[in-house]
Amino acid sequence: MNQKCLRLELLPFSISVVLVQPGTYDTGIAAKHVYRSNLDSPYSRMIERFNQFNKKSEQNAPDPIHVANTIVKICHARSPKFRYTCGSDAKMIFLMKKMLPWRTIEWVLRKALQ
Repeated sequence: MNQKCLRLELLPFSISVVLVQPGTYDTGIAAKHVYRSNLDSPYSRMIERFNQFNKKSEQNAPDPIHVANTIVKICHARSPKFRYTCGSDAKMIFLMKKMLPWRTIEWVLRKALQ
């Protein structure tokens, strides 16, 4: 179900549906989610680049306590916003989606994974 629809459905019951969109944080998840492929797979290079990107991103990422603190603030808010974007990378992606055509975003992602 769409989060916006759910929010509208539950507002009469004083239930606020909130979307928390965290970016990359130092959680250790990158080490647990290493993707593999056969060396002769047409995806092998892309998968290797994706794994390297995830590992590097997490090494430079902030402490996830920032997301936890954001959730605590949301719980105490009288009228929480619908969307909370945490982390500079998530904020950048959110802005890119608002300002750029999807075709441009696809091009950037393809270049990053080639």
